[in-house]
Amino acid sequence: MTKAVVPASDRRNGVQRVIAACADSVDGQALTIDPICPHCLAPKVSLTDDYLPDFRTIHVATFRGYSALPQREKMTKIRRIVY
Repeated sequence: MTKAVVPASDRRNGVQRVIAACADSVDGQALTIDPICPHCLAPKVSLTDDYLPDFRTIHVATFRGYSALPQREKMTKIRRIVY
């Protein structure tokens, strides 16, 4: 098990970012916690009453690539994300 300390000021988003960054890509795309428009891939999504987003399949995250890393590389990866 890899243990890491996430700064308290960003604990919720920090933990989610670490999990997303350590997960395997899905259909060639890295996971992110930031909303992205499924149509134009814009990094900001604004929903209004006249726009209904499509339903999308949410894939189960896997961590095969991360699990295969040596412990030192796991910690280095997490440190790069958190700090």
